[in-house]
Amino acid sequence: MADKEVDDLTVASAFALADMFHIVQGGNSREGNMQKIKDLLLPATVVSRETANYTLVDADLNGSSIIEMNLAGANTLTVAPSLIGTEPVTIIQYGAGQTTITAGVGVTLRSAGGLLALRVQYSYCTIIKVSGTEYHVIGDLA
Repeated sequence: MADKEVDDLTVASAFALADMFHIVQGGNSREGNMQKIKDLLLPATVVSRETANYTLVDADLNGSSIIEMNLAGANTLTVAPSLIGTEPVTIIQYGAGQTTITAGVGVTLRSAGGLLALRVQYSYCTIIKVSGTEYHVIGDLA
């Protein structure tokens, strides 16, 4: 078991199941170390309020993301092919315009009954990446 300083921990390498190590304090205060470990385990939620049709980007699947679609008229959120990242993303129909989830070229979206539109204002869904081209869409859909 090797010592590893808290300062050396990153999101990618912090707590891999195959790793066993002793965490040593390093240069930070005890409180600073605890905050860093907490931030690594519980990444901050990023809320993005969109006012036009939107296409998911890599950053949306690399943390805890919420996309609010704030439009008065019908709108689309597109799932692009080959997105890097594995974290689910939540989509909220914040405005009155119905949000429809659409597949980019080569992307397959799977949902119960093939439904891909958010039902009413404040409905939400979660998009879960299964592979580079396949995603599940679950939530309050119509």
